[in-house]
Amino acid sequence: MYSLEEKLKVVQLYIKLGRSASATIRMLGYPDRKSVRAWYRSYALNGDVAFHAKPQSKYTEEQ
Repeated sequence: MYSLEEKLKVVQLYIKLGRSASATIRMLGYPDRKSVRAWYRSYALNGDVAFHAKPQSKYTEEQ
């Protein structure tokens, strides 16, 4: 699991490098392309608030 700071670092570098997932991964050594792009999409839609949201539970509180 990556921390908020790590995700923001990845997204900011991804933007700085012209949205090149390969270059971002080479520079940082982590994560994979799919994660980089997903984090960027989430950041683009919601800003850094996207990384603060709690994951949705599969079950309701009653279950």
